[in-house]
Amino acid sequence: MDISSTVQSYSNVEEIRRALEDGEIDGALLDTYVAAEYKETLFSDKIFVKKILERPFGYGVVLSGAAVNVEQRCRDYIDLRISEIFRIIGNMTKTLDVSNFTVKSVIHLTAKIVPMKTGE
Repeated sequence: MDISSTVQSYSNVEEIRRALEDGEIDGALLDTYVAAEYKETLFSDKIFVKKILERPFGYGVVLSGAAVNVEQRCRDYIDLRISEIFRIIGNMTKTLDVSNFTVKSVIHLTAKIVPMKTGE
């Protein structure tokens, strides 16, 4: 994100879609899982994938309070069941097939970037 970018938050994908269509924002930064989940209602001839940012990612569990005492047990559980966890994630999430889109590779550094709030 460029220093001249403005960051705005929206509560849901529908608000982002409306803001893009109304010209309120120039673009939005979405997790690919979110984009894939809402691809039927989000994308149109005016709203499209401009660039996909390749970044490493991970899955985790947030522990707080007394639950921090079970951290090692959670790590052990994940290590033992990593294949099953990835299978479930693969079965429960939609994909974003970029071959269906004309992906633009140029990013305007002054474009407004919109982060998604957690809990979507």
